[in-house]
Amino acid sequence: TFGRFVNPAVVSQILDDPVTGLPSRAEFQVDLERAVDAALEDERSLTLLMINPNDFNALNDRMSREDADQVVREIAARLRACHRRSDQVARYGSVVFTSILVGADRGEGLQRAQEILERLHERGFSGGTVPLLFSLGVASFEPGDQEVRGALDLIRRADTALNTAKRSGGGIVTWQP
Repeated sequence: TFGRFVNPAVVSQILDDPVTGLPSRAEFQVDLERAVDAALEDERSLTLLMINPNDFNALNDRMSREDADQVVREIAARLRACHRRSDQVARYGSVVFTSILVGADRGEGLQRAQEILERLHERGFSGGTVPLLFSLGVASFEPGDQEVRGALDLIRRADTALNTAKRSGGGIVTWQP
């Protein structure tokens, strides 16, 4: 009977990231699991992006916590603004963000990643005084892909691509077997 009295909006507020207001990792994982299950069932494409500003730890060391949190909020706001209503943006952890692009195949996912990267690089943060470069990892599920059986498979691919992008100095890397 407890579930009958739970307001979904209140639960979402509790689970949302307190700094950005974006869905947190827990919400993201539930949403991605549902999206992957639907993509598998409906045989449609799905792309996952992982987005991370390069060298944010060095910036974090130079700024106060409040100023660093403000930059994180600005990143989140810019990410929200450059996504479609059907996309799902979340804060994965620290300064790693994710985007679930439902129905986007590898080509469209890569195109969307490029558009997002351009928007993030348009101008600096914190009134233009904090320039940041970003790394993006792209992983796509295509119908017939027998290697993706759940959300964790897609997360591992996107994380591998993101780490490769970071090691190469930034930009976009698409997961490849």
